[in-house]
Amino acid sequence: MRSRNTFVLAIVLVAFAVAYAGLVWFYNSKTHDYALGEAEKLVQTMLLQHKAVHSYVTKVSRPEIYRLKEEGKLYEEYFSPKTMSFTYTARGVKDLFNEHRMKAGLEPIYFKLASNNPRNPINRADELEERILRQMNESALDKYREVVTMDGEDFLYVALPVDPMTPGCLKCHGDPADAPKELVAVYGDKAGFYEQDVKIRALLSIRVPLAGPAGDGARIANIISLVTFAVFVAIFALIAFFVVRFDRQERGILAVNEALAQSNDALARTNTDLEQFAYVVSHDLQTPLGSISGYAQLLKMGHAKALPADGLKQLAQIDEAANRMSALIKNLLMFSHDTARGAMTQPVNLHDVLDEALTNLAIQIKDAGAVVDADPLPVVLGNPTQLMRLLQNLVGNALKYAHPTRPPVVRLSSRREGEQWRISVDDNGQGIPPERQDEMFEVFKRIKDDTQTGTGVGLAICKRIVDLHGGRIWIENKPGNGTVFHFTLNPAN
Repeated sequence: MRSRNTFVLAIVLVAFAVAYAGLVWFYNSKTHDYALGEAEKLVQTMLLQHKAVHSYVTKVSRPEIYRLKEEGKLYEEYFSPKTMSFTYTARGVKDLFNEHRMKAGLEPIYFKLASNNPRNPINRADELEERILRQMNESALDKYREVVTMDGEDFLYVALPVDPMTPGCLKCHGDPADAPKELVAVYGDKAGFYEQDVKIRALLSIRVPLAGPAGDGARIANIISLVTFAVFVAIFALIAFFVVRFDRQERGILAVNEALAQSNDALARTNTDLEQFAYVVSHDLQTPLGSISGYAQLLKMGHAKALPADGLKQLAQIDEAANRMSALIKNLLMFSHDTARGAMTQPVNLHDVLDEALTNLAIQIKDAGAVVDADPLPVVLGNPTQLMRLLQNLVGNALKYAHPTRPPVVRLSSRREGEQWRISVDDNGQGIPPERQDEMFEVFKRIKDDTQTGTGVGLAICKRIVDLHGGRIWIENKPGNGTVFHFTLNPAN
């Protein structure tokens, strides 16, 4: 038993370990997804920032410079990359952004407007950026995304093309002769010039470190893993507690069952011995009683004329006492037999056993001028012999204790009461005083009636039979109108 429960706990532990390992793997995989998601958000922020700078230069800075030129406040050839160059301004904002990130303890973000023909050498495309820029011009690639490893650290790398060149763009990136003179003076007449219409001359190159988001995700995953581990440990401890408790209870039940089995065996042996003893005693007692009754009858038959009236009366009393003792022994034997044997469980039609009981009582019914009537009776579960004896005793009791001024009328009826059938035996006899009703089912208890020769065992047998069938029996008194015996039995279905 204990080894089986230990095996169950081992299986549960292995299942929990496998489940926990799977969950930890799942949490870690989600950590990588979380890091990529956070990096994507940062890339989106950088792109929006870049667009904001572009919008500011094209919609605010440049128009203001052109207005000042038109008003003559600036000369016509004025050009300053700090106010008019979008790439210069974007790079400056990016540098300040990374400076503030590092002050906050965060890693800088690589952000570059990479080109094969930049004005500023700092924007020169590296090998990867050159390859991607070439693909964007050759195959209309609109986005490049990849996780790259550099110096042992993982980054989310994203590259996006800038808008293709237009005729307006060629004023500053086409022939240097058409460009503002101060632009040529600052950058020379080669860098950033001689571009072609509709060509993509640059791309936005962004590289976000994954260590920060991954670390945050790992910490979250570790916390969730620890909580999961604690929950698994608590659940396993609870299961182990109930398994151990169940094991103890099961062992206790087995011990009780074993003791009960031993007690049942001992009881069965005792019942067998008691039944054998009852038969022996019955035989040993019935033999001398038969001799007493026989000699009394012989004396009466052979010497009736020689005996006085008192002598004949005494012989009759001897014969009656012997017969009463014989009936008492028979009833005690039946009581012992029912107690030892118990009740069989088979469907029993109460009409059939009632017919048998009435056949056995036919002479008493005729002599008493009694009427015995029965409503439809059910099929119940029980021992047919014992149930026949039950009905015979109850009907016989009604005949024996009939009212002296009216013929006996006995009526049997039934009704369903919960899970059982309730059977009623109603008579119009003498009735039983309420204070005597409970004791009437005890052995040797009977109504004091000198005209009757009851043994005081019949109702005790009735109660024992009903008890063995899982029912109960009780008395309902009808003052001046007789008695109703009620008892319950289990239905056959």
